Amino acid sequence: MTINSDADLVAMRRVGRLLARTIEQMRAAVRPGSTTGEIDRGAQRFARSAGARVVEAADGWTQRTHNHALAAHHEHTIVIRRGVPLVLTAA
Repeated sequence: MTINSDADLVAMRRVGRLLARTIEQMRAAVRPGSTTGEIDRGAQRFARSAGARVVEAADGWTQRTHNHALAAHHEHTIVIRRGVPLVLTAA
């Protein structure tokens, strides 16, 4: 994404803050016996409660915002040992 205006920068910062809060919610949900599906659904509920609106395209993979713009989609591979998540794909 290219940031072309101050409004774009403000929007990116807002999304970054929401992402950070969502990750914290996910981290808190990790416990022995929890599944990635449960963690994902909790993250989606939290993000939606904060106003995020993303829909899945017909291909079952592409994510778009409510106004059909492409949405950022990022995944990590994690291992959970003794209730502690270890992110394997972090940069």
